[in-house]
Amino acid sequence: MNKLTLARTLVILGFTIGLASLFPIISHIGDPDFLLVGGDTVDHGYYHFFREAGGDIAAMIAVLYFLFSPSDKRNSTTWTMSFIIAVGYYAPYWAGMPFNESLAAPHISAEIGHVLQASLVFIGLIVAKQTITQEAKG
Repeated sequence: MNKLTLARTLVILGFTIGLASLFPIISHIGDPDFLLVGGDTVDHGYYHFFREAGGDIAAMIAVLYFLFSPSDKRNSTTWTMSFIIAVGYYAPYWAGMPFNESLAAPHISAEIGHVLQASLVFIGLIVAKQTITQEAKG
């Protein structure tokens, strides 16, 4: 297996594991157990679930677009953008938790899933970076 295929496989596997988190988010839309208290409307939380799901899918598509683009489109700039998108996608998994415990994963299996999916995606992107560096050298 060449490095690009390995990178693609790792990222796809990471995103696939992430779908286990994405489907529950989507299922919260319209669920009365997930209403917000206060704000303009009590069901405003549904909008946030929908917005998060849309952002997650867009981030996955952008990173996959980079990985599956022709070699002349895969360069250090597109890799950097993909890496920034991945950081933006995964940082909220942990960034808020030190300041507000309610922003932590709901249980240890979710935390393990978050660590696993993020690790696979970032390892895949690092492998992809090695590939585009080799392609640039010719």
